[in-house]
Amino acid sequence: MAKDTNFPIYKPVYELLQIVTRLTGKFDKTFKYTLGDKLSQEAVNLAVLVFRAKSSKESITSDMLASVEVIELLCRLSKDLRQIDIKQFSEIVMLTDSIIRKGQCEIITETSLEIRNV
Repeated sequence: MAKDTNFPIYKPVYELLQIVTRLTGKFDKTFKYTLGDKLSQEAVNLAVLVFRAKSSKESITSDMLASVEVIELLCRLSKDLRQIDIKQFSEIVMLTDSIIRKGQCEIITETSLEIRNV
């Protein structure tokens, strides 16, 4: 399993999962079981997608990038509802931007390899 953590996108995805898990545990009861659960589930789903892509040697898919955008949207809503503060939100946005950049690089790399093999 240690080899799987060398996948470039793995580290920021795992960091995001840790942050989201920690923060949603502190949500008000009103939002913890609705918004918090959805946000946590989306972060777990993203980590699973990345792990599966690494394990099966597949490229980063558009599903992963879409999942990142959903997480960003839910975090923005959490900030607007005052469940997370601006500093926490900016930390999450920095991580999601990093994930998107690394994911897009992975897609471009895979596409370039496919073109070369044709």
